[in-house]
Amino acid sequence: MPTNRKIAEVEELSELFSNSEIILLAEYIGTSVSQMSELRKALNNASASLRIAKNTLAKLAVDKANKSILSEQIKGPIGFVFSNDEPSSVAKSIFEFTEQNDVPFIVKIGLLNDELVDEATLLKLSKLPSKEILLSKLIGNMNSPISNFVFLMSANVRSFVNVLQRHIDQSATEEAPVEEPKEESPSEEPKEESPS
Repeated sequence: MPTNRKIAEVEELSELFSNSEIILLAEYIGTSVSQMSELRKALNNASASLRIAKNTLAKLAVDKANKSILSEQIKGPIGFVFSNDEPSSVAKSIFEFTEQNDVPFIVKIGLLNDELVDEATLLKLSKLPSKEILLSKLIGNMNSPISNFVFLMSANVRSFVNVLQRHIDQSATEEAPVEEPKEESPSEEPKEESPS
């Protein structure tokens, strides 16, 4: 017979499953309590949370949240990571933490936008730069052709202005009367006496 505590836990898990865009399932066999505690802190910094639940309760919650695709994946001791943040930062925080601290917390599968993704895909996802960096690169790439276009257009305008200025300068010199050089009168040069 289900107790009120179990019913409340299924309800709470069901809310997490239905409201999270990212759900990761990971084995935690051999992970100590202190390591789990540190992992929770790392996940909190990445706007994610870690929950451990009994498999029967988790399967009930998954079915209630209409995410039954996960039901088959819940086997053995499984921890659930929930988040609504960008998937790359959540995956990065887990993989970096487990690698740096030698923690046996193995991500098996994930559900991103209602699609199952395997560990290899999650590992690739963890190596992506953050959303802000990707957006800044995209904007930089979009801005570069525009800047080049503006530079080229302004160069054409500058060239046109230079041609006009040369034409104005040239026509001004043609219109001005040219003074003829004055003839110089022959100056008397002292004659040298020849030695006799």
